[in-house]
Amino acid sequence: MPKIRKLWRVPPPNDLLKNELSSSLGVSSSIAQVLINRGITDQEIAKDFLFGGQEKLGNPCLLKDMDRAVTRICKAIDSKQKMIVYGDYDVDGMTSSALMMKVLTDLGGVIDYYIPDRQTEGYGLNSAALDLLSEAGTELLITVDCGISATLEVSNLNNQMDIIITDHHQPPEVLPRAYAIINPKQKDCQYPNKDLAGVGVAFKLCQALWQHYYGCETVFLKYMDIVAVGTVADIVSLTGENRILVKLGLSEITNTNNIGLQALMEVCG
Repeated sequence: MPKIRKLWRVPPPNDLLKNELSSSLGVSSSIAQVLINRGITDQEIAKDFLFGGQEKLGNPCLLKDMDRAVTRICKAIDSKQKMIVYGDYDVDGMTSSALMMKVLTDLGGVIDYYIPDRQTEGYGLNSAALDLLSEAGTELLITVDCGISATLEVSNLNNQMDIIITDHHQPPEVLPRAYAIINPKQKDCQYPNKDLAGVGVAFKLCQALWQHYYGCETVFLKYMDIVAVGTVADIVSLTGENRILVKLGLSEITNTNNIGLQALMEVCG
């Protein structure tokens, strides 16, 4: 088989800019040149790209419907209402489900989960599953990484239970009539990062819950390993907030107490 020759096109060197970035950031000239090649030439943007930490995470309350979702979840937790996390079967959906389960359990919620079967149920909400969960006494259902297109399925429920949708997929013209919808891509949502993975959107909801219960967010670091895995697996842009989420997660994952991640790392060597 003949070798495929690749032609690399590299921007012409800018020694003045390279030296300025290298000096201001305290990095090598090689790193500075890589930043320039990626179009990162502003010193503050470059600083955030390389060194941004949790202080640079966005305010979750900028997400449309966040306050409404938090209030409803807190009511369910405090009243011991039965909640279900309705997830998806890919890595983003699984990590989103695991994150919500862990956080809501830690906050004292009565919580279980439902993952649809890929072969028999397909992606997203389905009426048969929703009817089953409603009959089982579910009072609040929280979707992760799905639900934004389930207009008919939510309508067919006839308010048998409240539904909070967290999703990152492109919303349709007509949204489901859910109790609350958290999706940075929906109309009139002021949140600046429109490229969160599903687990990133779920994380923002958890972030707002931590603010409500603890007055701070410092408790979240122990969950970041899960957030990082889902963010990377969904192949979203590793810039801005996504990059920070992964960076924080990589710091935690080597010493994770999560037995599932431990098993995966052992298999991977």
